[in-house]
Amino acid sequence: MGSPKVLNFVLVTFFLNVLIFFRAECNAATAPEVTVPQGDLQGAILFSRQNRSIFAFYGIPYGQPPIGDLRFSSPVAADAWNGTLNATVEGNVCTQYSNGAVIGDEDCLYLNVYTPQLPESGSSSLLPVMVSIHGGGFAYGSGDFEGNGPAYLLDADVVLVTMNYRLGVLGFLSTGDEAAPGNWGLKDQVLSLEWVRDNIAFFGGDPNQVTIMGNSAGGASVQLLALSDLARGLFHKYIAQSGSAFGFWPYQPSELSAQHSRALGGYLNCDSNTSTLLIECLRGLNSSTLMLADMMSGVWNTVGGSWSPTDEPDIEGALLTDSPVNLVNAGKMHDLPSISGSTRDEAATFVAGYVLVPSLLEEFLADIDNAIPNALGYSKWVDDVSAFTAGLKDFYFTDLTADRSEILYNLTLLISDNNFIYPVFRMVQTQNSMFESDQFFYSFDYRGTYSQTDMISSAMPNNSAAHADEMFYLFPQTEAIFGAARENMTANDRQMVDTMMELWTSFAITGIPTTTTGGVTWQPFAAGNNNYLRIGSDSDPTVLNLNDFQPERMQLWSDLLAASSAANSAIVFSPLRSILICLVTYFKML
Repeated sequence: MGSPKVLNFVLVTFFLNVLIFFRAECNAATAPEVTVPQGDLQGAILFSRQNRSIFAFYGIPYGQPPIGDLRFSSPVAADAWNGTLNATVEGNVCTQYSNGAVIGDEDCLYLNVYTPQLPESGSSSLLPVMVSIHGGGFAYGSGDFEGNGPAYLLDADVVLVTMNYRLGVLGFLSTGDEAAPGNWGLKDQVLSLEWVRDNIAFFGGDPNQVTIMGNSAGGASVQLLALSDLARGLFHKYIAQSGSAFGFWPYQPSELSAQHSRALGGYLNCDSNTSTLLIECLRGLNSSTLMLADMMSGVWNTVGGSWSPTDEPDIEGALLTDSPVNLVNAGKMHDLPSISGSTRDEAATFVAGYVLVPSLLEEFLADIDNAIPNALGYSKWVDDVSAFTAGLKDFYFTDLTADRSEILYNLTLLISDNNFIYPVFRMVQTQNSMFESDQFFYSFDYRGTYSQTDMISSAMPNNSAAHADEMFYLFPQTEAIFGAARENMTANDRQMVDTMMELWTSFAITGIPTTTTGGVTWQPFAAGNNNYLRIGSDSDPTVLNLNDFQPERMQLWSDLLAASSAANSAIVFSPLRSILICLVTYFKML
């Protein structure tokens, strides 16, 4: 073994030059301290990608543990603590199903704060705040350091907050009435934003300049919060990445939610004659029993759908009182500047089974008239299922004898458009027609070293810009996620980090997203142009302003939906979210 001096030199050199962010040890004399109304906190010192000092505070409780009578109830603000809170350790992740087991804890309402300055550092100005809401299909994930670290974003003058919120059955069970109206996870998000409003100034953040952002379920959450009076005034701009309140999966009607809850109660031998009796029974079970029963009972298959945001009775504390479509049409959405968009090949990971097991694709094609509606889940809300299916088949599958790689690509486009791309596009069109605030629209087309497809198999196509790929250029991905064999980032990858960091943080700071790397000014969305910012193209990180976003595909969906009841009513859940959750569980087991 080498001498201590040599080892220290190697460690220090690695730490200062590493592109992926690691935590720094710091002694009590240098550890940052902050006092908030709840009590004192002692945090840690970290360093950004450009070696900028950052003060980090982990595991700050913003809500009381939602256990006992607080399970299936609106969250309650956390109590004060005695002494100094050790804010160098993250709080529990929320209970979720992962790797074939139940992990996490119901005591999980914690958040992390990262700031480049504290008030006593001499700066009199407060910094804009970015609050990141994690994705994961409302079923898994967390706001932890591993996937949500500040190394990239905090090279700019912003404060970053990440949080946990209740997930799955514990976060979104609803009886459709006052006994348990639902949306607990979204209400946790609101409580965390109230904590930010009341406390972020102690960390150098400006409570009057808050931008919320999220990917996938986080992106849908962002737009759902923009529909709720509970969240009004708690944020001032938002960024919705690959998630839309108009999507086919972030919402299910209360009738379906209640049916799902009763089915789960029946599986667990709970008395469901009344909602009150059902909730009393479910509150008496431990969280692992609930989670395993939910996964094993087959309720998702027999009822359809999963635990999702839903509409609630119009009572005090309600977050959503109608479907997102109806709320938008009623003018309930906050008129705020926003960024929204999607990746070019959103569903590249969703078709993994067809890529890795070709016989599955042949089975799909052999029964395509039934396979398409079964996969997309529109049978319950389309007036004429046969006509809707024919329209999709004629557009995406014109030749069933074509090369299978072409058919797989078209299947990817179909699922991408259904689950993500068209709902995001439809929302930005609607916002543009209703709001005075600028709306910015993008398509992330860059395929760099990192991709979600790598987490499945090397046999996956290596040219896709898949769902959540843009996250690799906003938050560093650690060895724990990609493994020791992960390639180093290329110069183009590093340029994309610069581009994404600049676009997102400049929007949070000024409301106008700009980047110095491409020399392009991102133009606000205009309905007549359907313009967007193309962020990269394959391995080229160049950004371009373009017009006429996917005109044929977007027009197809517009026409098909206009002819169906879905155009003017609630859009229900697509079972593809169950597929996504199963795929993610599979990824984590690799």
